[in-house]
Amino acid sequence: MSNPPSPEPQRPSCGRACPLRAHWYVGPVCVMLIVLAILLGHSGISPTSDNVSSIPEPVLHPYTGPESVPAVGAWPCFRGNAACTGVAESSLPRTLHVAWRKDLEGPISSTAAVVDGRVYVGTEWAGLYALALDSGEILWHCREAGTITSSPHVVGNRVLVGSYEGDFRAFDAATGEVLWSFQAEQPIQSPAAVVGDRVIFGSYDRRVYCLAIEDGAKLWDYEVATEVFCSPVVSGRDVTVLSCGNGTIYTLDAEVGGPALEIATGQIALATPARVGAYLVAPTYMGTVLCMDLNSDDTRWVFDVGNQAVVFHSSPAVTGKRVVFGGRDMRLRCLDFDSGEELWQFRARDSIDSSPVIVGDRVFVGSDDGNLYAVALETGKLLWRYVGGEPISASPAVAYGRLVIGNSGGVLVCFAAKP
Repeated sequence: MSNPPSPEPQRPSCGRACPLRAHWYVGPVCVMLIVLAILLGHSGISPTSDNVSSIPEPVLHPYTGPESVPAVGAWPCFRGNAACTGVAESSLPRTLHVAWRKDLEGPISSTAAVVDGRVYVGTEWAGLYALALDSGEILWHCREAGTITSSPHVVGNRVLVGSYEGDFRAFDAATGEVLWSFQAEQPIQSPAAVVGDRVIFGSYDRRVYCLAIEDGAKLWDYEVATEVFCSPVVSGRDVTVLSCGNGTIYTLDAEVGGPALEIATGQIALATPARVGAYLVAPTYMGTVLCMDLNSDDTRWVFDVGNQAVVFHSSPAVTGKRVVFGGRDMRLRCLDFDSGEELWQFRARDSIDSSPVIVGDRVFVGSDDGNLYAVALETGKLLWRYVGGEPISASPAVAYGRLVIGNSGGVLVCFAAKP
């Protein structure tokens, strides 16, 4: 594989808006996925009803910028942690109330990052926002960030996020100043992962990129079979990514790139998988969930709903006992982590593309029916519901005793204990 020359990092100013540089190429795989989504996404189809291996310690240099370690209970990235398990460190009050609502400009499919009393979230029309967690006050706004359907990753004093225009930028977390920018060849929907002093993400251009957090210099890239939509999953220095069009699993070395492991699944997969120990749990676009053993390259189990028209776009929340994920058949499902056996279903009123978050003994998830749901992790029983009115494809961010989520109407809502 030959790599193209590394683009020089750019340092644009965030003080002015820039016109969107739309990339219309999405590739044959993405065209197929869009057609599938249109035909099947809201079809209303209703089907019938721990071994933990040792992981090598990372040898990469940690990022040593200001405040480089988020406080315990933060939500710094798409699924809350490097393994993308969707399990919150923070607890939530038993009864949630709306602490604040903020109307932003454009639909919100981006999952917020919440670190050090600030909320960072992208919108599809108006770039990146930073808000105060306690009040919802807008602290800064960078329209130049473009069309954001990815999710920010906060490390130290930097907010890292890519855009549909193909720009990947680092922002100063306090001021919103653009510190550096890198241009991929096609849109970036993949939320970024951080390993030591480097940031790693995928693109529609069929590459996985690794940049230096400090200055945006390209350290390596690696070409995969098809577009990459999901977030890389990190364990030690192992970085696992899915090639969406054929579901090939690549495990790369964060220091040098190159595949340490490659597993062909033959299934379209857009959701970000989760890793617990040696096991990777990956929902697919074809009505299945795969649990792969990355140590042996073996399939531990496959859950099959029995209908390939059922699409799983929701990333799983995974503990050592449970796997919870949503589907476009309007169902939230829970599987046994060891066997893949289905334990329960909860039915919403429309598709569930939102990725669930496990908070203690509860699961929180949004739906295209406009509701934010809380159900019991053990039984799937409905415990609480917030009627927001607009579809929710973003996922909850849970931090410091609060839950933050946006909807397609551009409304960002923060829930907390009653004052």
